[in-house]
Amino acid sequence: LQRMPKPKPMVGKVALVTGGAGGIGQAIARRVLAEGGCVVLADIDAYALASVEADLAKSYGKDYVRGVVCDVTNEGSVIAAFNRAAIEFGGVDVLVSNAGIASASPIEDTSLALWNKNQSILATGYFLVGREAFRQMKAQGTGGSMVMIASKNGMIVSNQASAYCTARAAEIQLSRSFALEGAALGIRSNV
Repeated sequence: LQRMPKPKPMVGKVALVTGGAGGIGQAIARRVLAEGGCVVLADIDAYALASVEADLAKSYGKDYVRGVVCDVTNEGSVIAAFNRAAIEFGGVDVLVSNAGIASASPIEDTSLALWNKNQSILATGYFLVGREAFRQMKAQGTGGSMVMIASKNGMIVSNQASAYCTARAAEIQLSRSFALEGAALGIRSNV
């Protein structure tokens, strides 16, 4: 038995990945699948999502991957995505909050619309998916892991990106809040 390969670390685990149809989301999903886990890809782009889901199902098997259209800025959409994960796989063990945008603009040229778009996706969106993951993990009673894909811009500001940097800083603090409240429940949160 000692000569046999060690079991893959994600066997029996379900990861929900927001922004799952994008490049980073796909790479994360492939890693989880390669390590033996199941993946729920959540993305706002239904066409790209269907394509990525089909590609991953072809490579890893249709029983291991599901796609769900999800707008992380819409509370009902986020709740529906987690409900779908519960129906398809019994729940979520890992959240990878990855949906995002990038923007740049001098402060005096930053429109309220650009500011709000950054806050909506990168701060509110991360809160909504994090809260639903936290609720589901708490109800399951088996702990869990939350990974917030942030940016160096959340720690060190860059020129002409105030809306982006501020929203990324919010993600970092939000992750710390989830970690603090989740510690007693075995729920970890990292950036």
